Amino acid sequence: MITLGSTPADDILEVRISGTVTAGDYETVLVPAVEAALEARERLRLLAVFDGDFRHYTAGAMAEDARLGLRHWHGFGKVAVVAGNLWLKTAIALFAPVMPCPIRVFPVGTESEARDWLRAE
Repeated sequence: MITLGSTPADDILEVRISGTVTAGDYETVLVPAVEAALEARERLRLLAVFDGDFRHYTAGAMAEDARLGLRHWHGFGKVAVVAGNLWLKTAIALFAPVMPCPIRVFPVGTESEARDWLRAE
């Protein structure tokens, strides 16, 4: 499940990710929020917080994630991820070097530090 922690008009788009993430979560929550935020600014700063009960992405969610990323390849200015899941942190570390913006992973409970990093120029 993906829930919004902020509105598209805010400085940073914050999303909270828990349980199982489906294509429907992208279609009804994340894609509209990203597109609305990009209408308000040239580059989006995104904070993704993975809750302790996060389980996995469905295949459909992974496909939607790829479509969203490709459609807005240069729309992201910075991405901060707060997570404790080892496989997730490893996957992000593997993909970060090929991404068009800085991506940084923060330990669980450090949302405030992640926001500070996102706001720093």
